[in-house]
Amino acid sequence: MPANIQFTGVIENTLSATKPKLKNFEPARFMRDYWQRRPLFMPEALPVDFVGLRPADLFKLAAKQEVESRLISRRLSHGHWRYKAADGPFTGEDFTRRRGQTNWTLLVQRVNEWLPRVDLLFDYFDFIANWRLDDIMVSYATPGGTVGPHLDNYDVFLCQLRGERTWQFSRRPSRSENLEADQPVRLLTEFTADKTVVCRPGDILYLPPRFGHYGVADSECITVSIGFRAPQLERLMGLYFNEMVGAMGDTFYGDAGTRVQKQSGQFSESALKALTRMAQTGLKKLGATKPAEPLHDALLRELSNSPNAAIPSQTLMTQTAFLKRWRGQVLQRNPRNRYFYRVHASSVTLYAAGESFALPANQQHLIADLCNHRLFSCTAKRLKPLAVEFWYEMFKLGFVFFAK
Repeated sequence: MPANIQFTGVIENTLSATKPKLKNFEPARFMRDYWQRRPLFMPEALPVDFVGLRPADLFKLAAKQEVESRLISRRLSHGHWRYKAADGPFTGEDFTRRRGQTNWTLLVQRVNEWLPRVDLLFDYFDFIANWRLDDIMVSYATPGGTVGPHLDNYDVFLCQLRGERTWQFSRRPSRSENLEADQPVRLLTEFTADKTVVCRPGDILYLPPRFGHYGVADSECITVSIGFRAPQLERLMGLYFNEMVGAMGDTFYGDAGTRVQKQSGQFSESALKALTRMAQTGLKKLGATKPAEPLHDALLRELSNSPNAAIPSQTLMTQTAFLKRWRGQVLQRNPRNRYFYRVHASSVTLYAAGESFALPANQQHLIADLCNHRLFSCTAKRLKPLAVEFWYEMFKLGFVFFAK
């Protein structure tokens, strides 16, 4: 966690008693009229320098083996844009060589996990459920830099941090996604823009899933993409089958009364139809089976998982030493994990890093505190004996750490 990077706006506001808010923005109206329905341009919704990332910070991240990054460039050939893409890690020479060149973009994924204070940007969007959060991707572009006209399958807030970028986008979702052949990026063959906006520092463009869009840098710029995921049906069905099939018992194929097989190597149509009917019967039975509690737990554990989720080993720091340090330093929630909870009649379950932790009902307010905030100062409420024990356990699990 680099200590020399300067952050403003969101950081200062988050350290105060109240969470930061988007300017001239009504969450209830947005969720009713725009969320997953239609795009929305929000000028000056964020402070001008809402998080002080610089190009050098992104270049440094892109040099790391464990960080997912991509460099996309384009050139005009016979009146048509041809794209090139390369995956990181990159060296300093890769960027030095491109100094002064136009039409290239660097994409760095999950920046909030590698620079934890960037994770505090999510506080601006806490009107959306935690389990829908995905990551914060940051792009640096020179004039003309772009990834081309495309669409995404997730909600995204495109926040302009530096420079200017012109966005063209459709006001209607695309039912199909026809892509250009022989291109290393997903480019729409047919893209019609209904609206054009120029994003300047502090501006936000919200786009629901499957709305075609095309952003081109007008100057050297940095754009922060705050993404919100949606579980895919295929993934949910896989979990459902894994958890539910075991409750169906042992049923085997039977073919009593079948005729003599004249050609033993031939798979008969009657046997194939019988197997199909057997599978269909199983599906009907599965559909009529009431989901058991293990299925709910499995679904929520899966939703709490993330690509870099981790539960580190136990710390050697004693509770006394932990408390002493906490009195002088703020705790921050580990951004590599997702956090949410479920309330039961006599208990509460915390879901994080693909795991579940059932705790007594009297700890619900502590778990809610963990899941609803990202920074934790040493307040009188958090210094109560039960609370200290809880936060120390969260520290040992690696769910919180001392912020730098």
